[in-house]
Amino acid sequence: MFVKLLELACPRRPVILHIRGRDTYSCGVSALALRLMRENVSPTQKIHLHCFAGTLDQVLGWSAAFPRCYFSLSGLAARFDEVQKSAVRGIPADRLLVETDSPYLRVRVRETNTPAYVGEVAMAVARIRRVTLEEVLRTTAENGRRLYNL
Repeated sequence: MFVKLLELACPRRPVILHIRGRDTYSCGVSALALRLMRENVSPTQKIHLHCFAGTLDQVLGWSAAFPRCYFSLSGLAARFDEVQKSAVRGIPADRLLVETDSPYLRVRVRETNTPAYVGEVAMAVARIRRVTLEEVLRTTAENGRRLYNL
């Protein structure tokens, strides 16, 4: 089914993937998705890895295979372990996005998630990357406009 859907890929529009597996970093399913993407999609295809929570090896693999691959971080970033934080620091600045995935993947565990919390996601990402909040907000806004031709 995934391969059939990839036949609809269009260079002007990003392929959006939410990769989730049974293990913490979704390594197996990410490797499978990357292999299928390499076999069925042009390396110039824009890709949006929605709710990315993987490893630095995944960042490097996807970036090498698809130079126009963007990594979007959700509220889960506030609870990432050191493996995931290393991946966040390894995402090229021009391929970084933030999101809330509202109403899921909350920054604040006990509260209903809304798009209003995107600033808190950006703050978590800024802390992990050791940069300013303003830098994350500016960079991710530019990246979103570029990815979606806005």
